[in-house]
Amino acid sequence: MKKKKIIIVAIIALLVIIGIVVGIILLTGKEKNYETSKLTDIYNDLIASNIYSFSITQNDENKTIMAKNGEQTAIDQYLGDTHSTTIVKDGNTYLVLHDRSEYYVYENNNVEQSILTDGMKELMNKTFTIGEEEVNGKKYSYEEFDGSSTFMLSNNLPLNQEGVKTRLYFNKKSELVYIKTTYDDNEELLGVSISKDVDNSLFEIPADYAEN
Repeated sequence: MKKKKIIIVAIIALLVIIGIVVGIILLTGKEKNYETSKLTDIYNDLIASNIYSFSITQNDENKTIMAKNGEQTAIDQYLGDTHSTTIVKDGNTYLVLHDRSEYYVYENNNVEQSILTDGMKELMNKTFTIGEEEVNGKKYSYEEFDGSSTFMLSNNLPLNQEGVKTRLYFNKKSELVYIKTTYDDNEELLGVSISKDVDNSLFEIPADYAEN
């Protein structure tokens, strides 16, 4: 009888332990799922589609459009009075200077091919916190990443990235709408728009531009 009681008690104890372990696994899984980065979802979607347009705007004079269509990539930049486009296609890179109606060719160079997704991947490898904040009168959820200024348009980049924070704001549809970079007492807020509609003229050099 005593042996049977001991066996029954041991089985009950084992079942309790298994129940606790399963409960911990389920709770951990839910917490991890809750904290899955929305940036990762956007990254995976862009990688899968390979056709997209990603624009970031500070104001009317400072904005950048990064477009991709298969093996073609374009980075269209407006910085103050200057307008330039970096085009990557056919294994070459073309720097187009619209203000001077000219362009330069860098053969066998396609380093900008994945600049946008590389920037996202850099953030994804860093720790982040989540929260909510109001921007321009509307409340958004955000993910804040430490130690990167990858999306800054300003040339005043800090040498030490340790105190830099990048905060990504998402609407209720989990669409990225703002990016804010902060360091010391400085901050840069950018409007963001992501689209699967790509302006193919971004990959073309105007016929009347001169090659240098």
